[in-house]
Formats: sequence, structure tokens, C-alpha cells
Amino acid sequence: MQWSGMLLVAIFATFSIPKAAVSAEGESLVRFPARYFVKFRYELSVREIKQRFARVGLKLQGQIPEIQVYVADAVDPDRFEETGKELVNSSPDVLYLEKDRVVRALESHESHDSSASPNDPKFQQQKAMMRIAPEAAWKLSKGSRDVLVAVTDTGVALSHPELKNQIWTNPNELPGNGIDDDRNGFVDDVHGWNFVRTNNNDPPEPEDDEGHGTHVAGIIGAEGNNSEGIAGINWQVSILPVKFLDSDGSGTLEGGVRSILYAVKHGARLINASWGDSETSRTLQDAIEYAFSKGSLLIAAAANSTKDTDLKPNYPSADVSLGVISVASSSRTGTLSGFSNYGILSVDLVAPGSDVLSTYLRGKYAKMSGTSMAAPMVTGIGALMLSLEPELSALELRNGMLNAVEESPGYEGKISTRGDIRADFALEQLQKGFQIWPSRLTIALNSPYPLTAYRPEGTVQWEVSDESLALIDANGVLTFLKAGEIQVRARDGSGKQTSTAWIRGR
Repeated sequence: MQWSGMLLVAIFATFSIPKAAVSAEGESLVRFPARYFVKFRYELSVREIKQRFARVGLKLQGQIPEIQVYVADAVDPDRFEETGKELVNSSPDVLYLEKDRVVRALESHESHDSSASPNDPKFQQQKAMMRIAPEAAWKLSKGSRDVLVAVTDTGVALSHPELKNQIWTNPNELPGNGIDDDRNGFVDDVHGWNFVRTNNNDPPEPEDDEGHGTHVAGIIGAEGNNSEGIAGINWQVSILPVKFLDSDGSGTLEGGVRSILYAVKHGARLINASWGDSETSRTLQDAIEYAFSKGSLLIAAAANSTKDTDLKPNYPSADVSLGVISVASSSRTGTLSGFSNYGILSVDLVAPGSDVLSTYLRGKYAKMSGTSMAAPMVTGIGALMLSLEPELSALELRNGMLNAVEESPGYEGKISTRGDIRADFALEQLQKGFQIWPSRLTIALNSPYPLTAYRPEGTVQWEVSDESLALIDANGVLTFLKAGEIQVRARDGSGKQTSTAWIRGR
């Protein structure tokens, strides 16, 4: 069989979609046993794609247009796995074929607190959040509703008293009229979207029926100083709920990809991903790279298996893209939580994730533990940074967050920056002059890493302390040739000089 053709960039709206598949609105079943992603090297017509899929036992169901990936179902799953899959993979014109799969919210341990909640009465109980020094940060900013943060998860309890004023509202969509008023491909997406829809009668609202997403959202942005419950890291923020995990905390890879792209479409600068699994995915990588190219950064939980993810990766947290920050969890004693994954190259920094008090279903509050709770700590700090410096690029935001850590010897050999993130460090650095971000980092050999020169005057000249170990180009892109430790130094056009503490290659 001959396979040849090209990537098709246009959105297809001409073919019919069965209810149990994917619609133009991104509806999908949580578990579809024989769904595949196919990406070609070149452009094909819709007709030719259908014909070629039919020859190998696939039926075209839709497209993920932002990353030029086609979604198809196997007509006979067993036969396709036996013969059709090899035919597709052997074609020189297919960039990749991969099967959809189930991903899950990363496990957390919880204890519920249903009692009434300084002016936020439960604030003094937020011991975990105290460790990121939020009160010092709040002297500079308490957040902004102009900052949009996406929570890709089990949804969010939209009416929770701590969250109802923080939920994003689509200004161009009229609720409940059954019309795609803003023509974005999603009908009645007033407060985000629910990708866990099996038919068109299911509500589009991303209401939480599990609790995990609501807990994550409260860490990022439970309304502060409202005489109610707790305070989020951002007293004011806009939260975009994107539901793709169901009441069991499970969802498809396709749903995760579509959730990321929905968030990017609506302008979310930060996307919290407290979910994942152990298999890599080219489709997910493409979505992350696309998001980063559009100015969005994915904050991903490192997972809770007490594993070295350099050796046993978790995705998306272990993705090598600059578009991901991977977050481990620390305990009340300031050490790695007993459940937390780690990895000197695959985990960037640490945040509190043990016994974190946050919002829960039915207006309640709960303590949960997991890297699922550590990731939104970082997401929340990133949102605070954007409230002060909204023009930060995705790379500047990434490097700024990696720079905002307090080093701990206990993370030696386990965490790339060897540090716990702090909200006060993150915001205070924005008030300073010329700096290199990050000041501490471990990177892989022969993997170029772009450093950030923050607030230089004029052209920056870069140099490394040992050119036998590493080289740096005129744009601040650092490449290690051999394992070791160096300092990076820089001078701007006014003659100001700055340097890193250390950067290691291994």
C-alpha cells in the first residue's frame, strides 16, 4: 500500500461525526479503546485521507488543527493492531501514529473539613502555603483578574464561594442559547469547557464532580480578604476551568491535548496540569510546543511514585520541552515529600504539596497531599509574576520561576535547581536591575538551554567561566560539552555585570 501526502492545516467541518467520537466542539468519550492520532509530513485532501485510512481499517473522526494531527478510530481494532498499524508506521510520509490512552489525576491523599471558615478565617491553617512566603509577596501584588490561568483537570466547582468571582467568563458567548456566538467552535462555553461529553445533551459547563480540580483552583486563586475560608496565592485572578478528567479522575490523552489547546486559544498564559502517566506522546509534545510558541507555559506535577523520573519518566512533567515546568512536592519539614517523584534533569523545582488546605466540593474545604497540590503553588506564583509584569514571554516566565528558589542541600542530585520556590523571591526579582535567569540549573549535555538576560541596557555580552566544559552564544544559549559546573557571566551595554551562582551539566 502506498501512503503519500501532506499535512492539512485547515479545520475540517464537512464530514459527519458519530456521537461516540469527537465533534467540532471537542467532545470525546473518556475511554475509547481504538482511537489513534496520525500526523503526516505533507498535505492531503480530506477525501484522500479518508480513502487511505479506509484501506488500513481506520475511519477519520476529526482533526486537532493547531498541531495538524488527525483523529481516527479503528473499524476492527484487533485487525488494525495486527496488520494496519504496521502499514501506517512503515510509510515514509507518516510522521507518527500513536494510540489514544487513559491519563489520570495524580493521586492525592485527602481529609475533608466542612466547618465554617482571617479576614479569611482559615488562613492561619494554611501552613503549607506559608512556606512560600506569600505575605511578603502580597506587599508587591495580590494578583490581577487580567491574568488568565487554565486548570485542566476534573473541572471546578463554579459556585464555590471562594471561586465564583474568580471564574473566567467568555464575554462573547450568550449562555444557554445553543449557539456558538463567538464562533470559536464551542457552543455555550461561558465558563470554560467540558471535554468529558458523550453526546450533545451533556452540559458544556466544566463543573467538578470529583474534587481534584476544585482543590487545585483554590490553591491558585481562592478569593482573598473576603471574610470567607482561605486565601489563594492570588487574591484576584481569572481561572479558566477545562474539564477532561471524569468523576474517577480519568480521561483520555486526546482530552488532555484538546484541553491544552482550548486554554491556549482563549489566552491562558499558565496551564496547570496535575495529571499524567508514564508513556511519552508525540501528540502531547506537539501541543506543549504549540502552547509555548503562543506564550503559554504548562506547569506539571511530577507524580507521586517516589521514583527518579530521569529513569522512569512521567508525562507531561518529564517532557523535554521548555514549555513545561516540572514540580516535586515538599513536606512540612522542608524535605521532599515521601511520595514525591524527583529527577535531576526531569524535575525543575519543589513546592509545598503535603497537607495543603484548599477548596473542595459543595462549598467545603479539604486537605490534600500530592504533587497535584505542589504544581498549582508554582502556577499561582507565576500568575502573581504576570500581574506585575504581564509582558513577560513564556521563556522569561519559565526562567524567572526557576530563578525564584531557595537552595536546599537535601535536593542535591534530585532537583535541577536544587531549590524550593518562593513567592517573595519571584516578585522581588522583578524590582531589581540586570540579572541572569535562572541563577542555578542543571542541564543535560549537548542540550542547548536559552538563559534570560532580564532588564539589560543595550546589547548583552555573554561568557562562561570554563570553555572546556560549556559554550554560550551571543543570544545566551548555553550548551555543555562535558559534565561539570560553571558560572555564566554577562555584561550589558551600559557596562553592568551579573553572573549566575552555578550551572551544571551532566
